[in-house]
Amino acid sequence: MTQSTENSVQSRRNHASGRPVDPDPSRERAIEHIHAHAERIKQRELETAFTKLGNQGNLTESQREIIADMADTLVTELVAPPTQSLRNARSEDRSDVQTALKLFDPDSLSNGE
Repeated sequence: MTQSTENSVQSRRNHASGRPVDPDPSRERAIEHIHAHAERIKQRELETAFTKLGNQGNLTESQREIIADMADTLVTELVAPPTQSLRNARSEDRSDVQTALKLFDPDSLSNGE
């Protein structure tokens, strides 16, 4: 890698996380919406599951942690592909952002974001 290429790559990196910073903030904003939407669904479904399981008997803290860890893993695995696709996109075309939001956070489109 040449020095100018290395400097260019480094200048696009987020200093806090070391991840490349997308020069198009709408892609990063779409990623934030997707993750927030997935987190809301996860929390809602965990509450439902814990309520149902709690009604059947005592659910130990260890069991709650196992279920919560599983939910975290599912969310992480499901949002990873669209996140990577958006971060790796370099075209000026914004259709990828709209498609990702339609698929993974349709509510954000109706909110005008």
